[in-house]
Amino acid sequence: MKKQLPILLLILFIAGCSSNSAHNTTIPNSESTQVYSIADDFSFTPLGNEFKIHSQLVDDYFKQEEYDYSKMNASINAKTDLGDNLPIKIQYSWQGYPEASSFKVKVYDKSDNQVVFEEITEQSEINFINYKIGPSANYTCEVIPVLPKIPSFQKPFNFNFSIPNGYLRTITVDGVNNFRDLGDGVHLKQGLIYRSATFENNTSANEDHPLSITELGKKQIAYLGLKSEIDLRKDDEKAIIDKSAIGLNYFKAPMYYGGQNLLTYKNSEYNNPEVVKNIFEFLSNEENYPVDFHCVRGTDRTGCIAYLLKGLLGFSEEELYRDYLFSNFYNIGSPVKLENIYYAVNPNSTAKYVNVIKQTEGDTLKDKIYNYLSSEKVGVQTASLDKIIDLLKA
Repeated sequence: MKKQLPILLLILFIAGCSSNSAHNTTIPNSESTQVYSIADDFSFTPLGNEFKIHSQLVDDYFKQEEYDYSKMNASINAKTDLGDNLPIKIQYSWQGYPEASSFKVKVYDKSDNQVVFEEITEQSEINFINYKIGPSANYTCEVIPVLPKIPSFQKPFNFNFSIPNGYLRTITVDGVNNFRDLGDGVHLKQGLIYRSATFENNTSANEDHPLSITELGKKQIAYLGLKSEIDLRKDDEKAIIDKSAIGLNYFKAPMYYGGQNLLTYKNSEYNNPEVVKNIFEFLSNEENYPVDFHCVRGTDRTGCIAYLLKGLLGFSEEELYRDYLFSNFYNIGSPVKLENIYYAVNPNSTAKYVNVIKQTEGDTLKDKIYNYLSSEKVGVQTASLDKIIDLLKA
């Protein structure tokens, strides 16, 4: 299980005479945080403390001018798990009589009132993870003290809180690596489309393939509300073929890789352009969302689809490069480098998919991706691309 440090402390003191009405507060996006204490009247008192959504390494990575892997911090070496957003620690206590033996804690996403965290715990705190970031990230925390001497007591105490802006929304799923939301809340909605590594151990079909995802990880997946899984692995990379390892709606989309141009590769067994077309047609159906797509380690084939989708939604070229290289914050075995997707020495080369897109007609990167996907080379219907943009745009 990944070890994480708390970034933000919200303290709830519940008194027996307290009101259960909810109050709002917004946590500022700054280097120093506010810790909020909820008094009997649910007023908020700022207490000085430091918090960040991202670790210092992640902050430094997005702030630095260079995004070449050779210029990245030496600690980011594709052998660690340093990329995940830091959890929010919520503390609470019951000041009435009799004392609570445990607490029922729920966190609701205010955008759709869905429960994104639920636990009965004897602890006086929880770590809240996998939160959205930015203006759309508004939550309600509900705490109900379990009182043995008053078993009928079910009075919830609620408070609202918001999450500040961040660079990206990473997802912690126990047993699954390199998990992220493509959405940033600015270009692309959060909570609809995710990328990750596989849910299974890999890779030879001649060996046993126990799930790498744990029971806790399955619970965390459930909170995301995932409906569909797009599997980019080839048949010889997995034991479970034609069905999801965790019971999601399964879409098989095997892509070949290995130093070749992922967008153009074809042979007697694999037709990557046709697979890309099928993926985008699948994503044009609103009923398939929320969806996660993955290959083995969630870097190359997954990175190619992420590049196309995020570029189609208006992310800049630099943002896409940084997103691709961000996999190096995770234990992916060996690092990915920009030269894997873009041949800078000869920009007119067609050996890499970024070069192919950059040479396509269009005024912007978004236009180039749109035109390439809808060309005869891939053949996605323009109506499908328009539908995807409409579904995903923030």
